[in-house]
Parts: sequence; structure tokens; C-alpha cells
Amino acid sequence: MVLDRTQSGTEAVRPLAPPQPGTVLVHADVGYWDALLATISQLWRRSPPSAVGSYATLVLLAASAAVYTSGTLAWLALAAAFPGIAAVLVVAWVTRSDLARSGGGAPHITYHLCDSGVEIGREGRTDWILWDELWDAAETGRSFLLCPSPGTQYVIPKRYCSGDASRALRTVVDWAGRRRSGDLESERPAAE
Repeated sequence: MVLDRTQSGTEAVRPLAPPQPGTVLVHADVGYWDALLATISQLWRRSPPSAVGSYATLVLLAASAAVYTSGTLAWLALAAAFPGIAAVLVVAWVTRSDLARSGGGAPHITYHLCDSGVEIGREGRTDWILWDELWDAAETGRSFLLCPSPGTQYVIPKRYCSGDASRALRTVVDWAGRRRSGDLESERPAAE
């Protein structure tokens, strides 16, 4: 939803028009590393910047103390790094468990994007997500991520995307970003 000024000067809430990615079909084998790196990327994106900065500063100070004391305080650097290492190990274990529960291996997933939403087909199961029901979408260095809810994401590795598919998915990612930020400028006609 975005705010829009009416002629009387009051503000009214209007929905952001859904993206128009066209019709694109992507067939992808989503492996363990695709899922793991996408999950870590989402955790990084969703973490408060102040928390990430504070943790990085703590690890850097502890590592500096270990170097400055010629290794006497090496335990401090290890203790500071432990929560981050433990978090990555937990995410790796959960990702491996999710893939094992779904039959193991790299599941073959078909993504059919159209102007009203995306159809996701996998192992005899089909999910349909309208664009207005999409919680978030993101692009990482390796993948596009479609998130119907905060705890669910579909990974589309870029290596399976044609130029048309990449453009269509970037349209969806851009739309999701504008919807999150409430960007009015991108929805106004050029004549205004």
C-alpha cells in the first residue's frame, strides 16, 4: 500500500499495482548450496544493521586483542566468533534436514511467472502465489528469492535463468522493494 494525495489534499491509501513480468518458465535444480547460501543471505538482509555492526566490531576487537597479546587472549577471539559460527552451523543443519525431508538430492522445481503471480511445481505438488500475496522478493549474487511468508522462500538459481527470466524476476524484486518502502514516485505518471 502507498499513500496518494487526493485533489482535496488528504492522503488516501491505494495498493501498489502488481508487477507485470510477462510469462516466463524457469526449470531449476535447487541444490544444498543454493538453499544454504540463500538462507544465509536472507538472515543477513533481515538482521538489524546495528546488531550486525556491533557483532562485527566485537569480533574485530577480540581478534585485535588476541594479536596484540601475542595469542594470550586467543580464547577471547574464539569466544567472540562462536555465536556467528554456531548460527551458520545451525542454518546448515536445518537446510540439510529440509532437503532430506523432501527426498534428498537437488529437487527439480518449475517456476511459471505470469502477470497475476507465480506457479511453483515440485515433485507432484503445485503452489500458486498471487503477486499481492508475496511477502518479499530479493536478488542475491547467485539467486532470486521469492518469499510468500517470512519463514518460507523459494530459490531460483541464476544459472537456470535466461535473459528474459532474469528481467522478469528483477521486475518482481523491484516491485517488492517499492511496496516495502512505499515508494510513490515510481507509480506516478511521467506527466505529473
